[in-house]
Order: sequence, then structure tokens, then C-alpha cells
Amino acid sequence: MSKRDTSVKHIFDHMNYRDCIEKMDKLDEWLKTTFFPTLGPNSIDVNDVINKQKLCSVSIPENIDQLVDSILEPDDLDRQKRSMLLEKLATSVEQNSELLAQIEAATRGILLRDTKQKVVPILKEYFIYYSTFPLQYSIDGKIRADKLSAPIL
Repeated sequence: MSKRDTSVKHIFDHMNYRDCIEKMDKLDEWLKTTFFPTLGPNSIDVNDVINKQKLCSVSIPENIDQLVDSILEPDDLDRQKRSMLLEKLATSVEQNSELLAQIEAATRGILLRDTKQKVVPILKEYFIYYSTFPLQYSIDGKIRADKLSAPIL
């Protein structure tokens, strides 16, 4: 590692965060009322990066790849339901913007206002945008012929 890289690493390793003055009431309430599965061998601690406190421990299932695949490509959902779920997720993101901002502030050190004003609206728009895809595209990724505005020549 070069001297410059070492200096930069030293700076980041020894940075001090200021005391958290952000209001974290929704995060505290959510952590108290949320059920976290029994911890197994693949559990990780989630820490508050600002105050260096442990927020919770989360167990990561061994079949996490299969779970993610089943969420991303559920076989039992038709296009309409998949689209509606993404729209509901967008609405839920907007309704829970304060909680999401507090989670971001605690785990990544990002200011609440930045998350609420910039990230949450983008995330909501992202889900709304992608909620139209199940209706317009077939499973193999091609545009559905019944959704074309002009015939293909």
C-alpha cells in the first residue's frame, strides 16, 4: 500500500462521528416491536454507526439465494398481482419515509433530511416505474405483442 493510501486509510479508520442529534423515535419503536428470527450460525449484528451501539442481531438463512430468487421471480404471481405488489411497495416506502430515514441515519450515518428529500422519492419512483414491467413484458424479456402501439413489420 502506498503512503498516500495508508494516510487515507488512517483518516477513515480514526474518524469521529458527532453525537447523533437526529430524532430516532420511530427506529427505536420499530426495533422494540419487530420480531427477529432466532439467531443461528449466520447471524450478524447491526450497529449504529454514529453512536457505536448495537441495534439488533439478524439471522441470515442458509438458503438466502433461494429466498431472494423466490421474491424476485415468484412463480405463483400473475402479472397484475406482481404489478400491484410493486405499487403497494412504493406506497409503503412513502408512508414509512421517516422510519427508512432513521434506519439510514443509524446504519449509514446519512442525515434524515437527505434520505427523506432525495432517496425516498427516488425509491418510490423506482418501484412505480418497475411496476409497469410485468404488464408490458413477457417472462423471456420481450415486449408483449398485445402491448405494442404499432404492428411489427
